[in-house]
Amino acid sequence: MPKIEKTNQLTPMYEEQKITEHEHSPFLRPPIHFDPPARREQDAAAHKAAVAAASSEAAEREMAYLRGLSGPARVPRAEPPPLRGPALPEDFAEQAGAIDEAIYDRGVAIHRDQLLSLGRARFAELLEKDRSVRSLQRVLFNDLTSWPDVAASFASVSALSAHLPPRKMKEQMSGAGEGREKANKIEDWQDLWKAAQQEPEPVRNVYAFHDAFASLVFGQSLLLQSDGKVRSHLFCSGKGAKVGYFNEWLPSLSGPHFRIVIGQPLFSVLAWLCKEPTPLTPPVDLAADWFGKRAPSPSQIKVAEAILEGWLVGLSSWNLWNVVGRASRQRIDHDWMQGWCRELAARYPAISRFHDGISSYFWTQVGSLDGYTKFDENDYRHYLDREIEKLLSVVSLLAARSVEGSCVARFSDWLLCQGKPKDSLAEKVQEQLEAAFTGSTFRVTMEVVP
Repeated sequence: MPKIEKTNQLTPMYEEQKITEHEHSPFLRPPIHFDPPARREQDAAAHKAAVAAASSEAAEREMAYLRGLSGPARVPRAEPPPLRGPALPEDFAEQAGAIDEAIYDRGVAIHRDQLLSLGRARFAELLEKDRSVRSLQRVLFNDLTSWPDVAASFASVSALSAHLPPRKMKEQMSGAGEGREKANKIEDWQDLWKAAQQEPEPVRNVYAFHDAFASLVFGQSLLLQSDGKVRSHLFCSGKGAKVGYFNEWLPSLSGPHFRIVIGQPLFSVLAWLCKEPTPLTPPVDLAADWFGKRAPSPSQIKVAEAILEGWLVGLSSWNLWNVVGRASRQRIDHDWMQGWCRELAARYPAISRFHDGISSYFWTQVGSLDGYTKFDENDYRHYLDREIEKLLSVVSLLAARSVEGSCVARFSDWLLCQGKPKDSLAEKVQEQLEAAFTGSTFRVTMEVVP
């Protein structure tokens, strides 16, 4: 039997078959080919151009889609027509500047010793009010002069909100209920009355302390002048809480002074502007009708006065509820207040038509649906407040010009004058006002400052 020798060499046929199988095997990678740099740069530039073109097309499609949702181009909102103006001399602007400059230079004469004596007495009252606040342990307070500290104290007992009904989902989707949501917040001293529903006595005590403290700080500022007179731009048509604080310190004036009071200038101006023939119903009579009282309380009269003034300047719904609460520091039922406003609209139809006409210029189209508009409350308030403030400032300036250089402070509804009053001075001021506002009926009275 012949001997068979073993060998490690493959036959040529077997090698060719193995190579062929390796070429078609899925487990082997094909050889890697390297492109030259110029080819890679060309491919990158082409890819970048393709991406840019695709992005531009997508942006155009998106803009076309948004234009379709927005509907046709909107016509710019028309501006309200100019309001009726009083009959004034051509150089009234220069006269107004001269009147305010003279009031500032003249200053308010303050008796320093009397001011200090009054301040010491009121500081003792402030300490007593501080003890009253801290004697009630339902809410614990730290610094009563700091709003953040007071707010934290009420927040600790869950009393730092008005607890109004929250906005429902359908209200959020439609944009309704924003006014109620804003009215629910307590953000400063003016809104603290909303917490009285949970903590009535602490709120009353804190307000008493805050009012006394703010008035005392204002009285201290009157001592900064060394020549016995106080000069401030507040006395040139100032407004706000400081006017009330200044009224509380009138007993410290040096020498004889008197006040000229213009009764309800806001109603007189609007009645003249709208040609309203119905005379003003006093707030005491409104309070008697609304609360069903033959002799309404001072707090009820204050509510009626606040609702009347808020309605006259075009406030409504929760914005009016907020303003009335700040003025009266009382929580009024929203539905009752709306009913009282409807009574005012029926009582004074010309003023109601005026507000309806002005507000019609502040509706803006929203979205792509024809006829769907939204009221621009901020622009409406800015416009109306500005125009009414101009007219009230004219009333105050005309009254100051009529007193022949004795006016030392002027505000929207009263003037402070130095010296002894003349009997015919109130009639003279009323004649000047009715001459400028033809057909108006202003009620001007005069009283001596004790």
